[in-house]
Amino acid sequence: MNLFTEIGVLPEIAAVLTELGYTAPTPIQEKVIPALLTGDTDRICLAQTGTGKTAAFGIPLVQLVDVQNRQPQALVLCPTRELCLQVATDLSRFGRKLNGIKVQPVYGGAPMGQQRDGLRRGAQIVVATPGRLRDLLDRGAVSFAMISRVVLDEADEMLQMGFLDEITSILKAIPVARQTLLFSATMSSVVRKVAGRYMQEPSEILIGPRNGGVDTIRHQFCVIASHNRYAALQRLIASRADMYGIVFCRTKNDTRTTAEALVGDGLRAEALHGDLSQSQREEVMRRFRARSVRILVATDVAARGVDIADLNHVIHYNLPTDTASYNHRSGRTGRAGRQGVSIALVLGHERNRIRNLERSLGRVFEQQQVPTGRDICDQRIHALLDTLRDMETPDHLAPYLDTISAKLAGLDREELVRRLLALQFKDVLETYGKAPDLNKLGSTGPGKGQRAGTQRSTGRGTGTRFTGFKINIGARHGMNPQRLIGMFNANRETRNIDIGRIKVRGDSAMVEADSRFADVIVTTLSGQIVEGKKIQVTISTDSRGRTTRPARPGRKKQGTIVRRRRVVSS
Repeated sequence: MNLFTEIGVLPEIAAVLTELGYTAPTPIQEKVIPALLTGDTDRICLAQTGTGKTAAFGIPLVQLVDVQNRQPQALVLCPTRELCLQVATDLSRFGRKLNGIKVQPVYGGAPMGQQRDGLRRGAQIVVATPGRLRDLLDRGAVSFAMISRVVLDEADEMLQMGFLDEITSILKAIPVARQTLLFSATMSSVVRKVAGRYMQEPSEILIGPRNGGVDTIRHQFCVIASHNRYAALQRLIASRADMYGIVFCRTKNDTRTTAEALVGDGLRAEALHGDLSQSQREEVMRRFRARSVRILVATDVAARGVDIADLNHVIHYNLPTDTASYNHRSGRTGRAGRQGVSIALVLGHERNRIRNLERSLGRVFEQQQVPTGRDICDQRIHALLDTLRDMETPDHLAPYLDTISAKLAGLDREELVRRLLALQFKDVLETYGKAPDLNKLGSTGPGKGQRAGTQRSTGRGTGTRFTGFKINIGARHGMNPQRLIGMFNANRETRNIDIGRIKVRGDSAMVEADSRFADVIVTTLSGQIVEGKKIQVTISTDSRGRTTRPARPGRKKQGTIVRRRRVVSS
């Protein structure tokens, strides 16, 4: 028996919910569904993302529409196209056994003509982003004269994104005699202002503590030195083989370069940011949902509306500026009753911000250590040994066993195991075997742009001779030291080559690298495409034909002082 029927849901819809895996209503669904089915009072519902709010308002909307009337009767406003599409898909599923239900998504980044035609053909429920919907209203492409219910989904997100003017225009085009439902994770002053202006004596439904997080999320933080930020992120991901989550960065450039760095380190990551076209965004999300990508590196704006139930981690590469943003980020995990982990990378002076978050959310944040190199090696070795212990020998190997036994007859068991592990973990042991402890704030371990694999070196005391290479791309093409090293790590031929000083100018970059690999570097990197421009790499020489290198740290050169042990970008 489906328990949704006990709170007034039609058997046809309850049957669909059973097929979709909904066996019992969540707390927000228990409170909201009966209230919406039996009354027309305006409602403010405060609940975190992932608590089941889409079904809470979507089921009543589907159940209450007049299927004989093809005019829009209900409107759902969402902050992003991703959430718009997700909500429209869910509502269509809820009503698939009710003949005649039509849900029309309306969002930017897609042909307006197709959406206009869909509205003309008739749809009882419209799910829209504010910008595109106002465009259609201004063009007279849609009439809301029959709208009786409006849902503002993720209201705090929409208002934070600057949609107040669009929401105001849309609500003015809808009859005043309507039911308005506002769903929000937080009750900010601007949300309260909108509620006061456009809702009539709303009653409040509160799920969990006001402005608090959900119980299924563990909140953790690691204290790091600023130059170790990327290395700490890389180790957190490398140490958790089951990680499937989102890394939040502050800027589009950080998002792009961090994703490229992770890919260069052999991790399945992709960037999601505002510079991607709609088709590119959809392709990134398709791969992420299919788990061919397990780490999505995103800005706050780009990740709004990402609704994937089984994400188990969120990592804050930089702390957000306010509690509401932290709440929305963290709410990407711990959804639908599953457990999730939210990890923040913080500098020493940011500990007070963690304490402020604890007070605001009413949650305890656990301090965690950044995994050491030994931790990662142990984890990888134990995982392989467990796999070897539990696996069955494949039948197709049988014809070769005699040959294998004869070849290895001179090795005892211990030596064989040692050699197999050394072969399997060669790269891991080289990368992490002697890696510094990043939990010591004075650690000089790899930092931003200084990753496992290709390493930066000052060249002093290493025995490495460096050659300078000039590259015909620079800051104007989105290049920076971190991205440049990512290019080295993305190619096996240039991976694990010592890198010296880097200088990035507007249209070019200078990098010094191990002289022994000069030909490999020129051959491998030349011809790659960055921001539509083909890379050309040349060995830099002076007027006498001698190879040159960027200025040595701490020495004057042409009137410029290059700071010791720092990457200089210009």
